[in-house]
Amino acid sequence: QQILRNVYQVNLSRFSPAREPRPASRPLTLICTGSLSLRKGTPYLLEAFRLVRSKIPGTRLLLTRIVEDSMRPIMSKYHDLPIEWSPPLPHAQLAERLRSADIFILPSLEEGLARTALEAMASGLPVVVTPHTGANDLVEPGVNGEVVPIRDPQAIAGAVLKWAEKILAP
Repeated sequence: QQILRNVYQVNLSRFSPAREPRPASRPLTLICTGSLSLRKGTPYLLEAFRLVRSKIPGTRLLLTRIVEDSMRPIMSKYHDLPIEWSPPLPHAQLAERLRSADIFILPSLEEGLARTALEAMASGLPVVVTPHTGANDLVEPGVNGEVVPIRDPQAIAGAVLKWAEKILAP
């Protein structure tokens, strides 16, 4: 009676790390697979992406084209960013898209438990999340990701750059 069933389980047979090593020719690739909204911290993600690109030109950002109404008027401020869009994908294709990236970011302002972060972790990606994602309890800083304060693009960018050093090191 006191156990809550988690209906948002992650299929570990589908979401698993890449079998091949990371291609050295791939530019640093960031990903967020959820919807884009104020609640999900999308403006802070996009500002952090801008900061990261100023340090590592050529960095890519993969996003899913699910833009909630709260973000529509704000998106024009980021029209200059080279975002690689995807439609919502079935889980098999989503797992492949995650494996094509290097770092998952979810700077959410409020969540219950962000399944997208769990899918990214299961796919072998370090995650950059806020304490408001629910997934933050599963993050060991420096081991499988970083927990950053909400509404802080500089902290997000700093965490990404820290992981980029590890990922891009020869």
